[in-house]
Amino acid sequence: MLGDSQRYEARRRDADAWLSRMETRLAAMTAPGHTADVLEMQLREQKSFHAEVHQYKHQIELFGQLTQRLIAVYRNDDTTRIKRATEAINHRYNELNNSIIARGKALHSAVSSLQNFDRSLEKFVAWLSEAESLLDAAERDPHLLKVSYSFTGHYIISGAPGDASFPSVGRRTPCATHASRHVTLPAAAMTEGAGRPRPAPPRKPDSLTLAWPRWDDPPPTRAGYKASASYY
Repeated sequence: MLGDSQRYEARRRDADAWLSRMETRLAAMTAPGHTADVLEMQLREQKSFHAEVHQYKHQIELFGQLTQRLIAVYRNDDTTRIKRATEAINHRYNELNNSIIARGKALHSAVSSLQNFDRSLEKFVAWLSEAESLLDAAERDPHLLKVSYSFTGHYIISGAPGDASFPSVGRRTPCATHASRHVTLPAAAMTEGAGRPRPAPPRKPDSLTLAWPRWDDPPPTRAGYKASASYY
């Protein structure tokens, strides 16, 4: 019995020391980085660390088998102490493994977010470049573009589709009878402080009779409704 007890205690001390080193190593790891090079280094470290912990799982299983054998052999003795010691070792190992898995998920999530940000930034830079080309064309030939003011506080700049100097910016208007290209800019971008004139918003009708029929007029046709709606 003394030899079995000593063998069990040696295995327990080895497992406890190994778990302490791994827990300290995990606690020293920094949070997921914000750049591609840092995340790549952290992922390599994470992969190596997880492989090392997974490799030690066999030793934890052997320690558990030793515990079960001692309990079976010394069933008439009090084995509560070794049961609790083995449960504590198993619990620490499972917590360590779960923490490593959670860190791996956090790192992969950070990589995915960084990739999505890079794609969005590329799209924005492309849009900004085309918008600058559009405004440069407007400075060279103000009659080339048509500027109108929307009720959302943005200026909509559109140009003739047949003009090769007008860049394709924004989306094509789906309800237009002819293809036109336009870009929507905030009103602040068209102020005098930006070096460009700010066009006045379109004048509203002086009377509702310009857009709506009088009560004594005959009922409007479908074409009349479309013409009235197209005014706005």
